[in-house]
Formats: sequence, structure tokens, C-alpha cells
Amino acid sequence: MLFGKSFWSSICSSTDLTPSGNLIFFRHGTVTPCVSDTAISVTLFFHAACTAWSLGKRGNDELFRIPRNWRLKSRRLIASLLMGIPVIYLLVVQFYQGHDLPAIRYVCMYLTIVVWAYHLAYYLQHKRKDELHLTFSSALLLVSSALHSYSLLNELRTLTHSADPLSYYVELYCSLASTIFLLAYVCLTVRPWTTAPSPANSMNNIIEAPFPDGYVQFSELEEESGAFGQVEEDANILSLLSFWWVGRLMRRGFRGGLNHPHDLFELPQGLHADELALRYSRMSARRTLLYKLQRLVGCPFYILGIAKFLCDVCTFAGPILLNKLVSCFEENPDVPVHFDAYTYAVILGVTAFLGALLNTHYHYEMEKIKLKLKTTLIVAIYQKSLHVGAAGRSFLSGRALNLMTTDADRVTNFCTSFHMFWSLPLQILVTLYMLYTQVGVAFLAGVGFVIVLIPISRYLANRIGALSEKMMEAKDRRISLVREVLRGILYIKMHSWTELFQEKIEGIRVEEMRQLRGRKYLDAWCVFFWATTPVLVSVLTFVTWGLTQGDPASLSAAKVFTTLSLFNLLIMPLNAFPWVLNGIIEAKVSLDRMERLMAMDDFAPGFYYAETIGEPNVVLRFTNAEFAHYAYEEKDNQSGFKL
Repeated sequence: MLFGKSFWSSICSSTDLTPSGNLIFFRHGTVTPCVSDTAISVTLFFHAACTAWSLGKRGNDELFRIPRNWRLKSRRLIASLLMGIPVIYLLVVQFYQGHDLPAIRYVCMYLTIVVWAYHLAYYLQHKRKDELHLTFSSALLLVSSALHSYSLLNELRTLTHSADPLSYYVELYCSLASTIFLLAYVCLTVRPWTTAPSPANSMNNIIEAPFPDGYVQFSELEEESGAFGQVEEDANILSLLSFWWVGRLMRRGFRGGLNHPHDLFELPQGLHADELALRYSRMSARRTLLYKLQRLVGCPFYILGIAKFLCDVCTFAGPILLNKLVSCFEENPDVPVHFDAYTYAVILGVTAFLGALLNTHYHYEMEKIKLKLKTTLIVAIYQKSLHVGAAGRSFLSGRALNLMTTDADRVTNFCTSFHMFWSLPLQILVTLYMLYTQVGVAFLAGVGFVIVLIPISRYLANRIGALSEKMMEAKDRRISLVREVLRGILYIKMHSWTELFQEKIEGIRVEEMRQLRGRKYLDAWCVFFWATTPVLVSVLTFVTWGLTQGDPASLSAAKVFTTLSLFNLLIMPLNAFPWVLNGIIEAKVSLDRMERLMAMDDFAPGFYYAETIGEPNVVLRFTNAEFAHYAYEEKDNQSGFKL
């Protein structure tokens, strides 16, 4: 049976059971602690369902008169206090005294924390009116808490707690505090609210409403139209951590209000193109482009490495905690689960949450840095193209667009590749070491296979980089030729040269596609190795384990689950590392192309022109000039002037 003797004996204390294992419902004129904890847990489940439904429900588009500000703040405060009471109880009873509590008590405590965390998130959304189902579930929770407090007070009267007075008084005071806070919470929610005005008269009713009766939330009207401004800079720490500040933009998008650029958030001041151009122009022209970019984003970029390292630590905590958790079930399968198992499960969830939070913020901040770099590169290339001399104009022919698009993207992608370049080998080494702790020397079979793949991956990355460079050169020549054809399209049509130039363009295109085809073939080999490596490593490791140990029983459940989890951690580093190498090589090629442009001399007017002082009748004078119809290669240091 589902609620038989074995069920109650697994979740309740032995003092709440009969010698035959049946549950005792009443003792000394009141319910037993197990019954009260069960009632509270069921009520918490109902309360959690109501809160989750309210959080996910679409808000009403009409304007409501919402409670006063002090009421809203009071509910948030009470929800925070109710969330902290079980934490205090567990710290005192479990960690300070070291007592083992029944399973139903742990369920009740953890449910309380989760439910009031949900409720706190609900009121952080600034709901426009109270909802009846939440008030009803809160009232049920108040009744359950009051019954639990009454049962504890009855134990005080009968002196059944004398064996452990500290634990009893802590539980009593926590229960009384919860009852008082719940009573105050219900009193704050049970109040009449004003019905919504009709859409035709909503603004008139808002204007005529007296201020002492409360205030009206205009967020619905504000989110429909108007600029948001720089919302991120004004958000608090909790909003920044949870990305709560993005909710207004998502609600506007849900209503179809994102039709123009001004409907979005304003960029932070540090990401404005004019601000970045000013900072770049203040740097010395003698410095290299790489040095300037490093000065522009250096400190925040390197600090992100700490976040990346902490994210990796949280990732490796998963297999370790999983091993401990499975070991708790494996060592004593007939004994009820110890508190350590619940602790490992909670810590496993917390580390997964922290890892996801760090990973999300790492990628968000990295995208901001990449946007800053790309904007700076585009501005720098554009400004340089306006001031470059004749040799620079020859170099920019057909290359300017590629430098500001493809090459700029490759250089900015280096930011991600840089941190992945040191993080991925670290992940691989730590994972292999943890595999060694689980399966011993059998992991060397997988290590040997990985070592064989390293030179293969390096060769593939080098070939991909070489083909990418040749493909970009062919692309530059094709764009340059197309530009020349478009410039002289009238003469080409008049002389019937269409097929001739079409053959030239298609010939360059064929060469470009040949380089692209070779690169894609190499990419296919990379995908093949990346997809098969984790499977082959796991197969080789377990086969080696079976051959060396000879005893399949020595491979415990904890060892198997942990090993499989570690193999899953190998998938991403092994798959991504060749891509990282390829990205670094491509970024180096693109950066060299940009450095060649930045190293060119600017146009010097004084080299070609001189002021005529004392000769008012002279308008234009040529001295030692050379004239040509067209010059294919021009240099600033040539002695003559060519027209």
C-alpha cells in the first residue's frame, strides 16, 4: 500500500508510531508532530501550485488600483522572514546539535523555503491586485501552522519534551513566529480592492482619484509606448543577477510594441560609438592595434576569466556530489536515507544553479565586450580609410567591406576563444584526473586516444586556417573586380565585354569555392572526431577496466554513474577545442590584415601642395609633374605627381 506501515516508518519519527508501525494521529488531546508536518507539507504544495500559476499567468491589460506601497513592502518582508525561519531551525537543530530529523520534517522545511521564495518573486513583479486563490491558500497554511503550534504548546503542558529542551524550544519559537507572520500576511491580503475602470474612462478616473486612497500603477501605459532609457544602469543587484530588468522589454515585445529602434533599451554609455571612438582616438598612433584593443577592454575582459573558472568549478562539483549521493544509497540500502543524502542533493542543486547563473552572466558580459570591440574596429577602419594615402587606397580596394564585417567578427570572436583556450585544456585534465580516481589506470586508454587526436586536430586547424586565408584573398579580388565592373558598366555594355568580365568573375569565384569546399571537408572530419571521441574513450576505458580488474562486481553504481558523468563532461571540451584553435588562427589572420592597414601612412597634403606667398595672380602651378591616364600602383614616397 502507498500509505502503509513502511511508508509512515520511512518519513515519521518512531515516537509518532505504534509498536506495530501504524501512525498515531492524536496524543494528549492534539495531533502528533508527524501529522502536523504532513498537513503543512500538503498545504505548502497547494500554496506553491497557486503561486507558480500566478507567476506564469498573463497579466491583465487593464489598470487596477493596487495596494499602498507599505503593504507591498510588508508582504515582501514577511515572505523573506518566513523563508528564513526554516533555515534558522535547520542551522540550530541539525548543524549545531547534530540531531537527525524525520524525513517529513526535512520535506516541510525545504518546501517552506521554496514556496516563500516563489511568493517573494511573485510580489517582486508588482502585481496589480491581490488574487483570491493565493489568499485562500495562505489562510489554509495559517490554520496548519496554528495547529502545529498548538500541539507544541500541548507538549509544553505535558512535559514530553524534557529529553531535548533546546530542540523543542527552537521548534516552538519558530512555529509561533511562523503563525504570527502568517496571520499578519493574511490580514494584509484580505482587503477589498477597486475594480478596474472601463477603458474609455480609465484616464479620467485615474486623474480624479484622490491621492490618500492609494496610487495607480502606470506601468502598463509606460510599457506600451515611449523610450525605456538606460534601464540596466538603474537596476538593483537582485535585478541584475536575475535579469529582472529585461522583463519590461519582453512584455512590450509580447504585446507587439517593438516596431522601432527607440522602443528598445538605450545602450550603456560605455557602448556608444562616439564614446568608443573618442577613447580610441586618444591613444597613441604609434601603438599597435592589438595594444589599443587590450587597453580598451583589458580589465573587464580578464576579470571574466575568474567567472569562467568559478563556472568550471561548479561544473566539476556535479560528478563529485553525484558520487557522494549515490554512495549514500549504495552503502546501506535497507537503512532510511540519512541527512547527508539530502544535503548532497541540495548542494548539487545549488551548484548547478550557481553554475548556470555564472555561465549566463559570463556570456552576457562577453557579448558586451565583443560589441565594444566590433564597434571600435569598424570606427577605426572607417576613419583610417578616410585619411589613408594613395598606397592605402590601393590596399583598401575591395577589402574595406571585408575588414569591417568578416575580419571584425573574427577578431571579436577571439575574446571567447581566448578564455576557452585555457579553460578547455584545464577541463580535460581535471576530468581525466577524476576518471583516474574512479577507474584507476584504465583511464590511460582514453588518454592515449585523446593524445593521438591532438596532432590530428592541430593539423586540421592549420589547414583550415590556410584555406580560410586563401579564400579571403580570392573573395577580396572578386569584390574588387565586381566593383570595377559596376563602375564601368556603361563601357562594358557598349563594347559587348559582358561575357569576358563574367568569365573573369566566375573564375575567381570558382577558386574561392574550391578553398571553401576544402575547408568544409576538413570541418566534416572535425565533426566526425568530435562526435565519436567521447564514445570511443568510454568504451576503451570500460574495456580496459574489465581486462585489468577481472571482477565486474567491483564496478559499483556510484563509480559507474560518476564515470559516465565525467565522460559527458569530456564531450564539450573535446568537441570545442579544435574550433577554438581554428578561431584563434582566423583572428590572427584578420588582425594582421588590419595591422597592415593601420601601419600605412596617412595622406600628407604638404607633399603635393604648397602655398603661393606673394604671387596673388597664380591660381595653380605644376612643377616637375608627370601625367598618366591611370596608375595601378601609387605610393606616397614617389617623387612625381601623377594625375
